[in-house]
Amino acid sequence: MVLLSRSDYREDIFGNKIHLYEGLGIDIFEPDYIDGARDDLIASGYAVRCRDELYKDVKWCCKIKDNWIRHESEIK
Repeated sequence: MVLLSRSDYREDIFGNKIHLYEGLGIDIFEPDYIDGARDDLIASGYAVRCRDELYKDVKWCCKIKDNWIRHESEIK
């Protein structure tokens, strides 16, 4: 689970305002380096309402699909 937004909107990498809703397909990434070379982590999932008591201020999370976290080099 990845914390996604405190509101019903999130900007994509191009600056577009995206309306979040339950089940919206989402691809996320995290910069990563292997032996000094950039090889970002890519994950695929979907939006879910955050109901975790630890994160009461977070409205939306991204639930990662099983086995859908890969390094970018594995996808190409």
